[in-house]
Amino acid sequence: MASRILGRIAAPALLLAVVAGFYWKILLVSQYTWLENPDLANQVLPWRQMQAREIQRGYIPLWNPYEWGGHSMLGQMQPGLAYPLNWLIFLAPFRHGFIRYEALHWYFAFIHFLGAWFCYLLCRDLGASRGAAVVAGLVFGLGGWMGSTDWPVMLNGAVWAPLVCLFLLRVVQGRQPFRNAGLAGAFLGASLLSGHHQAPVYTAVVAAGVWVYGFFHWRRKLLLPAACFSTLAVLVGGLQMFPAIEYGRLSWRWVNAPNPVGWSDKVPYTVHTTYSMPPLGALGAIVPNLSEHTQAFIGLVAVSFALLAMVAGWSQTHVRVLAGISAAGMLLSLGSFNVFHGILYAVAPWVNKARNPSMAIFLFHLGVAALAAFGMDRFAEREEWSARWTRRLIIALGAYAVALWALGFGMWLTRTPLAHEEVELMPLVALLLAGVVYGWHRGHLSRGGALVSLGALALLELGVGSAPFRFNHRDSGRPFLDRLNRDADVAAFLRSRPDWPRFEANRNDIPYNFGDWHGLDEFDAYTASLPVNIARVQANWRARMLFSVRYYLARSPARDDQVEAFTGQSGLKVFENPEAFPRVWAVHATLRARNADDLAFAPNLPFSELRRAAILEDDIPPLDLCSTPDRLVFRERTPNSLRIDVEMGCRGMVVISESYFPGWMALVDGKPTRVYPVYGVLRGVIVERGRHEIEMKYRPFSVMVGSAATFLGLLAALMLAFSGRATAPNGAGSREPIS
Repeated sequence: MASRILGRIAAPALLLAVVAGFYWKILLVSQYTWLENPDLANQVLPWRQMQAREIQRGYIPLWNPYEWGGHSMLGQMQPGLAYPLNWLIFLAPFRHGFIRYEALHWYFAFIHFLGAWFCYLLCRDLGASRGAAVVAGLVFGLGGWMGSTDWPVMLNGAVWAPLVCLFLLRVVQGRQPFRNAGLAGAFLGASLLSGHHQAPVYTAVVAAGVWVYGFFHWRRKLLLPAACFSTLAVLVGGLQMFPAIEYGRLSWRWVNAPNPVGWSDKVPYTVHTTYSMPPLGALGAIVPNLSEHTQAFIGLVAVSFALLAMVAGWSQTHVRVLAGISAAGMLLSLGSFNVFHGILYAVAPWVNKARNPSMAIFLFHLGVAALAAFGMDRFAEREEWSARWTRRLIIALGAYAVALWALGFGMWLTRTPLAHEEVELMPLVALLLAGVVYGWHRGHLSRGGALVSLGALALLELGVGSAPFRFNHRDSGRPFLDRLNRDADVAAFLRSRPDWPRFEANRNDIPYNFGDWHGLDEFDAYTASLPVNIARVQANWRARMLFSVRYYLARSPARDDQVEAFTGQSGLKVFENPEAFPRVWAVHATLRARNADDLAFAPNLPFSELRRAAILEDDIPPLDLCSTPDRLVFRERTPNSLRIDVEMGCRGMVVISESYFPGWMALVDGKPTRVYPVYGVLRGVIVERGRHEIEMKYRPFSVMVGSAATFLGLLAALMLAFSGRATAPNGAGSREPIS
């Protein structure tokens, strides 16, 4: 029993140790980081900080009040609030009030460990030996797109692809189709919880291809399993999917096109064309950093043995399916350079929203890595074909080395350096690989020695074709990260203001999400999308005054009427906007707008008129005029709620300078009341004469439905997982099945 348990944990422990060693720069010494990047420092880190701060205060931040007057955190998707692995970071202890970079370094490495482990499980389930499966897991988890991508939200969506393929291949092999189809769908849903749709969309496209392949063999027998697959995918991913759909329908998204796109709009195909991998990039599978927009490099070790697997094992179902997954990943990543992508863009749901086709290369890498495991196992059998293919492989590797050396020598003669110095290592890798192949074939290397050598060679070549090769050293300077805490004195000044200040910032002086990082209300923020009602008015400085944007952070004022209020040590100044509205005020008159365009122009009315009357598009409520002044105090605000004390002279509407969005409910003295969209962007509540307490809570129906769906999906997946054990795969060898 003990040896059995040890056997189960030995491979994951080995994978974890190797991954930690591969990322020695960020785990074992304190000189490097993967975070020195404009997107990570300006957007991802502030998002992580905001979520961690609020969760450690006891709040789950379904709503983010620190950006653009507030918007849905789950609806934005990319912050990754629904992804369980992110909670390890959210709950990690702070240092001096901020998230620890060391924790983020281990988090980054752990994502890659999951990719390696899940690929290992896929290979083992298909009958690969432990040693070959370990090498394949390392190739997928540390190389190619997985190894070169630094956006955690993207990586978190891609690591589940091996498990989706594992259970889909069981279905194709006729192994408990209903049970395994449901588990495959559950893992696809888990990938959607990651926070970004691109990797799940491409995984779903490939999964659809596997289902089509299965239908040719099993026909109607797969209809119910296919329905189970789709249902579990939607249910498990529901906590992220339903809020994102609600938010998407009410938002505009910026996609590097001339204009933002709405929910019903396709991302223009010109954007997909821009982010397609050029055909020459396919050669990047064996030449580091040759591809554009992505990293196609997966290494000579993986490609060589994947080709051997297809030559020697094409009759096996899993080899053909894995080869199909590889081909599909490559074709998808080529994007506009092949007609099949265009057809999918035109007819397949969500594909048009995944604007970066080159990212699909991770599926090519998954297929190649898994095939390489079977190529190693077949080569170890030393069948008649192996001698012939050994000679061919050695000749090909020698030609590869000579070609790259000739290229380097020619550039040396013309004094033209190679575009990427890491390419210079590849001829040596090719010759070493040829030596290992020859020694293994001739019996000079044992099976174990050969696999260890191949694993070491794979790590050697992947080490120069992946992110660690380019990690930032502290001596190189860290302008993006250093900027985060440069203006702490400005943040302290704003926090000391008694009027719940909201500010805007000059993006050249403060490019990062200052509000998220410091827990302060910022109107500007670095995001990919905005609710339509805010997007329509966000560029109008008068609309910003309605949002109580009292301060402007910059080195010089934006308008003549701004008054300097504070100067930080870095030279950053705080200017006050004298026209800014308070965080809460009352009106006793209403005006009707004819349509949404009228509402968008409402801020252009005189401020005196806007302070007097609320502008609504429909359902104009009656209000009373009185001479008794109203008293309003903004008492408390958490991410998902706020509280206001009011004393009204007569019936009026209390206007709160927080953005209007579905899901907000209002209570006046504990009794539910309607929330009105004032000026189309702010919240208003009718309050009668006298003293009252107004409480607002964010309780979106989409989150409640999504939570219930995810709970039911996970419950169903657990029931399926424990409902029975899979049989050994047909023709794939025998081993203990996994659940």
